[in-house]
Amino acid sequence: MKKIFFSVILTAFLFGCSEPKADIEKLKAASELVNQGQFEEGLSQLDAMAKRSPNDIALKQSRIQGHLKYGAYFLYSDTLSKKTQYRDALREFRTVLKIDPDNKDAKEQSELIIGIYKQMGREIPAEEK
Repeated sequence: MKKIFFSVILTAFLFGCSEPKADIEKLKAASELVNQGQFEEGLSQLDAMAKRSPNDIALKQSRIQGHLKYGAYFLYSDTLSKKTQYRDALREFRTVLKIDPDNKDAKEQSELIIGIYKQMGREIPAEEK
């Protein structure tokens, strides 16, 4: 009897403490904005969803991909000012590393940009908090 009672209490606790998943339709819509190049709006929506569902795996992957795309946009754009281009790209890749510290692409791109700053003899931008 104690085992059954304990099992019921444990199950209720685990289900009661689970956080809500991100709304799949909102996730798709925000990801679509990113894919259309509306990075700030799409990432703003994804980041807001992450505050409510920080452990949602699909949301985490969407945020990673979105920030990687935005970083690549800054890094490889030939229409942006070189003065801000590398700083903004580095910010996005660092954001990915906050979400996933082992992300290979973000590490490589961050190291590339830091190398560029060093070659130019410029100060590496501080990480945002």
